[in-house]
Amino acid sequence: KTYFRGVGEVNALVIPYLTNEGNVTFAKYRTLPPNDKAFASPQGFEAGLYNAGALSEDCKEIIMCEGEWDAISLLDHGVLNVVGVPGAGVKKNIRIETLDRINPKIYILFDNDRAGAKGAQDLASRIGIDRCYKIVLPEGTKDINQYFIEGGTTEGFEKLKENAKLFDVYSVTSSLSAIQQLEDELEGKVDLAPT
Repeated sequence: KTYFRGVGEVNALVIPYLTNEGNVTFAKYRTLPPNDKAFASPQGFEAGLYNAGALSEDCKEIIMCEGEWDAISLLDHGVLNVVGVPGAGVKKNIRIETLDRINPKIYILFDNDRAGAKGAQDLASRIGIDRCYKIVLPEGTKDINQYFIEGGTTEGFEKLKENAKLFDVYSVTSSLSAIQQLEDELEGKVDLAPT
């Protein structure tokens, strides 16, 4: 049982952050249905990256996804070079110095919503906009977990990764994105997530 603000003390699923040696460095707790979805974590500890051991000296490429669940979903499908960023708006401890030292090819795969698009762009800007590739999920797919639940395959994911493009420079967009934004405006779409 764990205490959740707004929910109280209820049974929870524990998501441990483990080192390669199996030591626990952090844990996140999630409510179980039928309770409302809520998260909690120990006070006084910083989350860091989930599956941070993937950033080893021989790491050639890394996929940075939004949260533990998406990382677990990729791990479950045999994609081992993945870390989970604790959330789209996280500002701390993304291990930029480790990324600089081992210099892998960096893919960012955040949720397909406004917060995910902003978080991915912000993360790419912090790491280096010229180093990060954006993996785009199929339209209507919220996250990589949904992608796999709805029949997506590891091979299909590899194709999404092959089609990943560098992030746009803030306030500058590609000609294709600009045309798409113009078409969306002409069609009357108003609540567009940034690309």
